[in-house]
Amino acid sequence: MPHAHQRNRTDSRDIQQSGARADVFRRIGVKLRGRPYRRRSFDVVNIVGCNWFRLCVALARQGKYEEAENDFREVITTEQTALGPEHPATLGSRAGLSNVLTSQGKYTEAEAECRQLIPLQEKVFGPEHPSTLDTCYTLAYGLAQQGKLLDAKIFARRAADAASKVLGANHPTAQKYAKLLQDLRAR
Repeated sequence: MPHAHQRNRTDSRDIQQSGARADVFRRIGVKLRGRPYRRRSFDVVNIVGCNWFRLCVALARQGKYEEAENDFREVITTEQTALGPEHPATLGSRAGLSNVLTSQGKYTEAEAECRQLIPLQEKVFGPEHPSTLDTCYTLAYGLAQQGKLLDAKIFARRAADAASKVLGANHPTAQKYAKLLQDLRAR
């Protein structure tokens, strides 16, 4: 097992293997150290995927939703192939995609992604895990925007109740979920 300081080392041969990976490294500013990188390709994908995910999140935070969406889709394809569809990194990227789709007002696409994602998150993380609850919240918000208030209330209630139980009623995330549920009940 390599030491912690060796985890992010790579050399140009690894980066040249994939134009997409090279672009990601260039865009996030990973420094090359010129030392041989002899770890398995799984580890390279894990490291690249993690940094690529962070790039996608940064793009979304800057309001560059189309670019973030395209990058998330590439990350998901890479992660599903290399890590598998139920790997936590893959699930995290899919959740990021659903958030970006919702931010763009692509509620139908976001709904489909969330409905596929929630059962996988329940299986891998559990039904009350914060990631699962966040996807329930995203789905509830998107459903509300489409006028599907009954379904929206179901998912908002699930997120709010579980977050209050797991995180505590005063936690900012639990309060955010409760606020959505309150707003939906007022409609």
